[in-house]
Amino acid sequence: LSENKFKESRECFKEASNISEDVSISYYFMGESYSQESDMVYIEAEKLQVSPDSSSEYNGKMDDAKNLLSEAISMWVNYAKLKPESSWMVIHLLRDALFALDRYNEIETILKEILEKDSDNVDVIAALADYYDHMGDSSSALKIIDEGLEKDDSSLLVRLIKLKLLFSKGTSSNVEIKNELDSLIKDLVRNI
Repeated sequence: LSENKFKESRECFKEASNISEDVSISYYFMGESYSQESDMVYIEAEKLQVSPDSSSEYNGKMDDAKNLLSEAISMWVNYAKLKPESSWMVIHLLRDALFALDRYNEIETILKEILEKDSDNVDVIAALADYYDHMGDSSSALKIIDEGLEKDDSSLLVRLIKLKLLFSKGTSSNVEIKNELDSLIKDLVRNI
């Protein structure tokens, strides 16, 4: 993979996953290989865009780049489903790839599927709340954050996202925001 031999690297990763289904990291690296190859094809397409004579070749390369990125998404989803506790490794990659392909709304389904397997996964809870907030649904974002905090109120990430949501919602009182900030500060000081 480091030598940009994408097909050969994927064959090795597939072989590893065929030997043992417990080698879920192979899906992560297969996704990486598709993503890196997509980036290279995209760069090639961008170089063609300068010439008006190459519009069909440009479109073909762009389609190839999108197809490769779609393959990366499916590999990363497989990885997250097999290793939900390590899904933090791919959540940002999935979000970026889905956004690049104008398929951003699929992230909700993917995150919910991961939560079904690992309901205490604070990274996924945070990402889902962030998605809801981004879509303008701050009440759903706060709801999932509060549910996450009921399971584990020690997650600084989830608590910070709650604070961000409370602040951006504008309906919370300054006292509520101040109390949450005080609580976070106390926990940070204890952990130092």
